[in-house]
Amino acid sequence: MKYIALLRGINVGGKNRVVMGDLKRELQRAGYKEVATYINSGNIMFSAPVSSCVEIAIVVKNLVHSCSGVTCDVVVITSKAYGKVIARAPDWWGQRSDWKHNLIFVIPPLSVQEAIAAFGEPKSGLEYIEGGKGVIYNSVSIEGFGKTATGKLAGTQLYRHLTIRNYNTAQKLQQLTKTG
Repeated sequence: MKYIALLRGINVGGKNRVVMGDLKRELQRAGYKEVATYINSGNIMFSAPVSSCVEIAIVVKNLVHSCSGVTCDVVVITSKAYGKVIARAPDWWGQRSDWKHNLIFVIPPLSVQEAIAAFGEPKSGLEYIEGGKGVIYNSVSIEGFGKTATGKLAGTQLYRHLTIRNYNTAQKLQQLTKTG
């Protein structure tokens, strides 16, 4: 079965440095197949025997720590489930070029409903927020970004329980898991 592992908060501003090539080799040594990474921000695709995504996330988290000393949260999703997440995106997600569009993965035990409640009411005309299975679809006006719940997210307690992929990365991961 194919999986995608999403690492939270690595290789950002020179902090929590993880060499993706090293992690790729560690995953291969651990028996994972078809291991590939996409950009340097913690996106890993691989094949493995059918297993629990939670169990795989623990293994990946431990491998990250063993090869880099970095401790980070990891979200693992099957490529099939990921495809459904992309297919079920709201019509507004990714549509406006003057807006930022993100796919926000909620790290358990936090639930999507709890995360959305913590966001607060979306600013009318400036942002859209909608929950999906394990994710939050988010679009926000670049011009009004600082006035929105999304714009104020970094540095909050909630932010530590999310890993975010922009629209382009989210789409590319879908493409790579379909073809790779």
